[in-house]
Amino acid sequence: PFDLDAIRLAVDRLPDHLREIVLLKHTSGLTFDQIAEVTQQNRNTAASRYRDALQKLKAELAPTLLSDPTTSPQGVRP
Repeated sequence: PFDLDAIRLAVDRLPDHLREIVLLKHTSGLTFDQIAEVTQQNRNTAASRYRDALQKLKAELAPTLLSDPTTSPQGVRP
């Protein structure tokens, strides 16, 4: 199992413009086209910011994921 508190804290530490995209994508289930409309930016910017956010989250959470013996190095259950 993943440490949900660590994930929430990592998301909270993202810059506002990245956190907004992650929350719209994962809590509201919006598509990148919908996120672009809501945030008044183009789709490519929304997708790029989402990718940037995931990279930051992966970097911050990697030590947590790697220390959990129930996850693989990519943080995905085998």
